[in-house]
Amino acid sequence: MAKSQLRTKIPQLVETLKGHQMNDHHRWLIQQSIEHVVLLDRQLEQLEDRIMMKVDPYRKQFDLLCTIPGVKDLNAATILAEIGPDMSVFPDSDHLCSWAGRCPGNNRSAGKSKSGRVKKANKFLGCALRQAALGAVRTKDGIMRRKFQRWVRRMGGKKANVAVGRSLLKVAWSVLKSGKPYREPDAGVMHEMERQKLVRHHARRLRALGAEPGAIEEIVQQLLCPVPQQKNPRVASQLKKSVWQTKTRSPPRASRVERLAGCRKNAASHAVESWDSGPGNHADTPQL
Repeated sequence: MAKSQLRTKIPQLVETLKGHQMNDHHRWLIQQSIEHVVLLDRQLEQLEDRIMMKVDPYRKQFDLLCTIPGVKDLNAATILAEIGPDMSVFPDSDHLCSWAGRCPGNNRSAGKSKSGRVKKANKFLGCALRQAALGAVRTKDGIMRRKFQRWVRRMGGKKANVAVGRSLLKVAWSVLKSGKPYREPDAGVMHEMERQKLVRHHARRLRALGAEPGAIEEIVQQLLCPVPQQKNPRVASQLKKSVWQTKTRSPPRASRVERLAGCRKNAASHAVESWDSGPGNHADTPQL
């Protein structure tokens, strides 16, 4: 019965069971529980095989959904079963998110924003999206991880998870509509887009504070359109190689004794030159 980390604690378990008062009835109950767990595991395996068999007619759509980060076999089958393989029934991805109850709430009255909860819709689809979001935000250098890190600071972990699930649902609509697998955007391109968005945001704030529009436009154009610097990778590699060779061929460093001797020699020669170059060879200098 000992599994995983308990395998290393078998002597302690044996010592604990010494002097126990377990009778045959207790053993029978434990055996029934173990058989029940084994039965549930076997039924889960049969159910998963049954789901995969039902997915076979829609294997193309299933494979497309599996390319989305965080969406695996069971999540892809659940999403496909709930929204269907035909995306022509939804005019765009926002309609699909609204139907699935994954649209942002807007509860505002008299200039005050109140709590806006998502509506109660398909709970099976919502559960699959939450599980997919948890997996997507753990993908290193992924766009969903960047979105989650940006949203979690101002709305908390649970709301950020719902927002990531909405983004995944929009991606699912896109891949099913176009019939093309999901491709992760380039990290450098996404970083540049976020930088430009931040520049435009601060420009709006400066205009609202009464800054000069002409100066703001000049700064924004300078930040949004940087001058590209052309770099030749071949030249850079050759330069790096030459610098490395120069460093490796440098003469060995002199010892401490040699450096001290050189310093004394230079000081003596400098004193002699300054003495000889004086007016009248320093005839007026008093003798000690």
